[in-house]
Amino acid sequence: MTHSELVRLREQLGQLLSLLEDEQADPAALVQAMQSCGVVFDALKAGFPSLDGLEAGEREHLAEELERTLRLNAVALGRAAHSGEDLARGISRAKQARRHARALAGGDASGSTYDLSA
Repeated sequence: MTHSELVRLREQLGQLLSLLEDEQADPAALVQAMQSCGVVFDALKAGFPSLDGLEAGEREHLAEELERTLRLNAVALGRAAHSGEDLARGISRAKQARRHARALAGGDASGSTYDLSA
């Protein structure tokens, strides 16, 4: 049970990473991938076996599977944080551009007009 859930979680983390790398990814798909990873993590926490009841070989195999999964999770978390920072920078640039556009649209503060038809 735990092995298959770890494999499933790695697959979902891989999908999440693919979506995070895809600039054209549907935001709804990204949210769904993140929620799927959360559901599997919760299932793992709830049903994780006691290591005391496992044989040495099983314990070692489970530890390797868990380590691979945690490494992939760390990569996904790092990429998600980077994507969030990129989004925040983009929002900040958009706000600056809107302020600049409003300032330009406001016209000359002196009230002077210029005839550019000549």
